[in-house]
Amino acid sequence: MSAPFGFVYDERMLEHECLYDDGVFERPERARYIYERLKADGLLDNAVQIPARHATDEEITLCHPTALVKKLDGLKTTEDCEEFCKSKEILWLQPKSPKTARIAVGSSIDIVKANVEKKIGNGFAIVRPPGHHSYGDLPQGYCVYNNIAIAAKYAVEKLGVKRVMIFDFDIHAGNGTYNCIKDDDRILFVSSHLYHYGAFWPHEQEFDCDTKGFVAFTHAARATTSTFPSTAQ
Repeated sequence: MSAPFGFVYDERMLEHECLYDDGVFERPERARYIYERLKADGLLDNAVQIPARHATDEEITLCHPTALVKKLDGLKTTEDCEEFCKSKEILWLQPKSPKTARIAVGSSIDIVKANVEKKIGNGFAIVRPPGHHSYGDLPQGYCVYNNIAIAAKYAVEKLGVKRVMIFDFDIHAGNGTYNCIKDDDRILFVSSHLYHYGAFWPHEQEFDCDTKGFVAFTHAARATTSTFPSTAQ
């Protein structure tokens, strides 16, 4: 008997929302609509729901410096959040965002763990805020912590997985994920995105398919890969 489908979703992640612009692209409705559509279509009827949880500092720092975690945890007012975001590109936060971002990371890790432990077969993590543009101490592009990169690092560091593949499909290059894992030969990162001669954000030449950088990261892992559940980005 095959392992059941698994998913993770928690309405606490809807608390991350822009307080001053109702027209922003990354908004709570995105996650809620995905969940409601899956449920309406009966795709969750026999699924296993993985409980959502806050990630620990140790888990987040698999990809991000402790200083960033402390800065985000220290944002207590809307003014704090606005000041922090001033130096970042395409980013907004509100006081609940740091805790919400921890839930997104913890949930991503645990659905991967459930897959590796064969509690589920494939799975889907409906999480937000998204993460594939964030790396190091640089949240950007609506992304706070890099959920999928942290989950991949956790798989190889803590779960004994030898090879992991991340397939990033988005109109924008997954620049944050690439920067998080580019020096780790255990993780293969493949990105499907629009480059348009560097005219499309994030405008970095290394994400052109003709550059050595792109070729290098698509060949980062040459052995058999272990795949794991997709994370909604």
